[in-house]
Amino acid sequence: MDLELLGEGLANGHAEAEAGLCYKHFRYFLKRAWREIDPAPFVDGWHIDAIADHLQAVHDGHIKNLIINIPPGLGKSMIASVLWPAWCWAKKPTLQFMGASYEAQLSTRDAVKCRQLMSTPWYKFFFRSHASPFPVKPWEFEDDQNLKTFYKNTEKGHRQAIGVGGKGTGYRGDVLIIDDPISASDAHSKIKREAAIRWKDETMSSRFNNKEKAKEVLIMQRLHEEDLTGHLLRQGGWEHLRLPARFEVADKCKTRTWAGADFYEDRRTQEGELLFPALLSDNVLKIMKVQCGSYGFAGQYQQRPAPAEGGIIK
Repeated sequence: MDLELLGEGLANGHAEAEAGLCYKHFRYFLKRAWREIDPAPFVDGWHIDAIADHLQAVHDGHIKNLIINIPPGLGKSMIASVLWPAWCWAKKPTLQFMGASYEAQLSTRDAVKCRQLMSTPWYKFFFRSHASPFPVKPWEFEDDQNLKTFYKNTEKGHRQAIGVGGKGTGYRGDVLIIDDPISASDAHSKIKREAAIRWKDETMSSRFNNKEKAKEVLIMQRLHEEDLTGHLLRQGGWEHLRLPARFEVADKCKTRTWAGADFYEDRRTQEGELLFPALLSDNVLKIMKVQCGSYGFAGQYQQRPAPAEGGIIK
């Protein structure tokens, strides 16, 4: 898509109307922006709207600290670490993001994809240019600070990519995104789990420009009862979006806003109802339970790191 085609779309109103929905609602933005940076076809699901609406609530100030637990392979990194920061900069380019994963290469990968999206003609035209039909302040990437791991824009916003356990290189931010703080292979290492928790509590807790206004998002699959999700839930002050592969009536997920109003509840009603049959069908889940073992499956796919029926560790 080039600027000429965008101009033609504006002339007939379709592109502007589409971009208007994208500007107002993150759920529309992510579905439209996906094809700008990922050649694979976008496969929609209701859980994507649930994640998008919670992330928008964080940006809008209705939720301050958010934990999202979801099975692997459902696009969580693309949504939370690539598309969401780009949408936030379309609304408020002064925001300063810190993104972290258990390997610095992963957080760097997502920072680069995010920058690629914000460099596309579609994004530039509608969300960061003088030609934009929306109330956005035009901005550019700073030439003197435009690295893969740390880049800035001309509105003083920045995006920093670090590894969990890193020092944060002295920079501060407004928003912290922690995407998989520990790998599945390290889940049963007490040393690795405690290192991630110490990094969050002792290092990153002091890296915000304003702690009262700071926004934090942790998105991961559950790996152990004493992983970072478990630790933060015990601390309190976090809203918890739990999306198990198979619905469990007795543990239905409900979330609330920072002000205490009801915000969301799992739309499923039947025990065992699937989260995303297009990718996690009943047959696939049966295979994964055999491969992962009862404990691994309960954590990674049910977001409950102890099987209800008991089990063995593979």
